Amino acid sequence: MGDFPAIDAVYLWVDGADPHHVASRHAHLGYGTLARAQGMRPYRFRDCGELRLSLRLLHRHAPWINRIFIVTDGQAPPWLDKDDPRIAIIDHDQILPPEMRRPCFNSLAIECHLHRIPGLAEHFIYFNDDFLIGRPVSQANFLNKDGTERLFTEATNSRLTRLTTRFIVLERHHELLRRILFIYRRISEATSMDIHRRILNWNMILLTLTFGYRWAWIVPAHAPQLLTRAGFATLERRFGRAMRRTARHRMRRWLSAFPVLLYDNNRLTELGRPAVRPLEAEDYAFVSLDPRDTAACRRLTDLMASPPTFICVNDDRDDEKENMELTRTYDAFRDALAPEPAPWERPEPEPRPVALVFEAPFAAPGGAECVGAWIIEALRRDYRVVVLAWDGYDPAALDRQFGTHIAGSDVKIVRVARRWGRHLSRLLPLTSRPHLRLMLRHARLLHRDLRPDLVVSTRGGIDVPQRAIQYHHHPCPVLGKLGASRPWYLSALARVWRAFTDRLHTIDGPRVRDNLTLTNSSWTAARVDVPATVVRPPAPVAIGTTPWEDRENCFVCLGRFYPEKRIERAIEILSAVRARGRPVTLRIVGVPDSRPYSRLLRRLARQAGPWVSLHENLPRTELEALLGRCRFGLHLMEDEHYGIAVAEMVRAGCMPFISQSGGAPEIVGFEPALQFRDEVHAVERIMAVLEDDQECLRLRRALAVQAKTLGPEPFTAQIRAIAASFLEAGAGGPSR
Repeated sequence: MGDFPAIDAVYLWVDGADPHHVASRHAHLGYGTLARAQGMRPYRFRDCGELRLSLRLLHRHAPWINRIFIVTDGQAPPWLDKDDPRIAIIDHDQILPPEMRRPCFNSLAIECHLHRIPGLAEHFIYFNDDFLIGRPVSQANFLNKDGTERLFTEATNSRLTRLTTRFIVLERHHELLRRILFIYRRISEATSMDIHRRILNWNMILLTLTFGYRWAWIVPAHAPQLLTRAGFATLERRFGRAMRRTARHRMRRWLSAFPVLLYDNNRLTELGRPAVRPLEAEDYAFVSLDPRDTAACRRLTDLMASPPTFICVNDDRDDEKENMELTRTYDAFRDALAPEPAPWERPEPEPRPVALVFEAPFAAPGGAECVGAWIIEALRRDYRVVVLAWDGYDPAALDRQFGTHIAGSDVKIVRVARRWGRHLSRLLPLTSRPHLRLMLRHARLLHRDLRPDLVVSTRGGIDVPQRAIQYHHHPCPVLGKLGASRPWYLSALARVWRAFTDRLHTIDGPRVRDNLTLTNSSWTAARVDVPATVVRPPAPVAIGTTPWEDRENCFVCLGRFYPEKRIERAIEILSAVRARGRPVTLRIVGVPDSRPYSRLLRRLARQAGPWVSLHENLPRTELEALLGRCRFGLHLMEDEHYGIAVAEMVRAGCMPFISQSGGAPEIVGFEPALQFRDEVHAVERIMAVLEDDQECLRLRRALAVQAKTLGPEPFTAQIRAIAASFLEAGAGGPSR
């Protein structure tokens, strides 16, 4: 053994089921790429114990290996002792050049830079994580007597490849054939060949352009390959342009360099055919875990009894539960080949369950955004959370507005829209149905890859192949009808628009009805067609501590600036109150959501005089300070499903007067003295409280009790309890 050089082992590995990795794939590649690309199927990234099995067999059958390098993207197997001196975890950033796009999901691009691993020996054996050594091997299995590496190959030389290379030889002498080859290349890209065959075909073209048409080129076997750093340096000089082009792509493209194939054929031209060793049946076995292959179980059983030197078990299952007999046979195969753990293994910690949160398109921060942010805040304590949201979703802005701590946490955000989505956002409001339909389409694909334990929609019904928790802010077409105050929704034009957008993605009504439905108020719960649990939204405002005597005799009107809020009526109502001898003032606070309506409010405030002031886009601290200075509130939207602005007023110690319709009366404990039918009735209610100190005291005490139930703490505790009982009842996804 002393006559042989030190030989290291290099693995490429990824845990494709890790929520962070799944979220990263979806965030950087988008729905269209993931749905169409052959190289992006989930099984290409799934970890079903291959690396652990391969390392156990390497320890048993090749103890002479010097060091083991595992190249991965910010991950590490949870069962691996990273302090073991024989093991080194190499992050992509340590070997990939700075100009290369990250994160990278293209194994060919990573292979182009294996020789850059710090501390790597001159000779190293390159493994995929599904390469197995079935029998004891020595360095002589990988090195020839003269010290050169053996080239393990398969017998491939398709008619297509031979035809292509002949075209290239002739094209150097005839312009017409050059054009024929140009057409041929594009035809080959559009044929039904899989991406692997296209890449092989392209690399045959590269070899022929470099070395000429001498013989049929070899294809490396899908088995461990001995490589050298010096050989890679030569490869960079000869095929540097193709390797640099490959490194620019996050996913496999057909015009990609195949480094191991180029390496073997480059060495073939230098060493000649004696260096080539085709792997025979007694040396090598390839098994595909394809549910359509009826002989896969029998081959695995045969390999358990008599394993060859090298084995490759390729996992082609879209779902591990697709064929349970095949899965059980594979599990038995792993246990039979390597039952004893390697020295670098440690007890595997119990992983936290995974939660997929579906967030609707992001608009100006309001009640729905507050609920979504605090649902995520509640779940991230117990789950690994992946959020599916629209482009522009800004967790840092939500944190500033609502007091959550999403940004900087381990919550992963997948933003749906790419460039086309931004154009769509300019044409249509974010709350329109095309955005929602496109998000639901992406949610199904993300669900397939993520396989979460829990699915939660913060914006209403969600249709995925798993029972979910859905939070409804208002009735929807699937679960109910909107109230009479929404006639525009039931108009003929609106029905035509919905029919058109529904073609983008259908929602399965029965599946949505089977979900666990939460609503923001009893008013909303009474208007859906399924049983619903009321979970009141959190009001992220500290309980007011300013004494009533120190507050201004001022009304605050809080909410987004759009016509349905009817904020202009507040000026009319309080003008009538002032006419009766009560010098009250008005503070209009909110976020401009409609330009024409915002301009109207500014004009009305100027006309009313100094007793009306307008405050736009106040930071959370200034908003709380303003609420803490005011005694009263006024909220005029009719049939509002909840009214989080009212809850914020109550939390801050204000006394809000509200419309008696919708869900807002629940916030004030259904106090009749604080509810009104119309503007005239509102004036009467306000005057009755202003003129009766005892009634005012009674209402303040009642609202102080309500304030304790409206904060984030009760909300997060209720969400966590509901999610836990939902999973315990077996209603969520598969346990991990």
